[in-house]
Amino acid sequence: MNIIIFGTGILGRRYFLETRENVLFFVDNDAAMWGRMCEGLNVKSPEVLLDVAFDKVVVAIANGEPVVAQLKQMGIPGEKIQVYTVRIKPRRAWRG
Repeated sequence: MNIIIFGTGILGRRYFLETRENVLFFVDNDAAMWGRMCEGLNVKSPEVLLDVAFDKVVVAIANGEPVVAQLKQMGIPGEKIQVYTVRIKPRRAWRG
């Protein structure tokens, strides 16, 4: 399965390191990241999604809803979009 990760921040890197699936590259809306490397993979513009074959794009950012809408507006089918979420354990209150 060929996967593209949307997001080069903590969640994108975490998804990559946890899964080690067949990730082709990262995409990000931040133009300053395009052409750079993230975890040894190229970072590209989301527009390349229109020209490359892939099975799944994983949205790995904190608020993924706008990106999901962006991908659907670009014509990416919903069944190819997966949102990566992380459950954070609440901290216990400090009692001093």
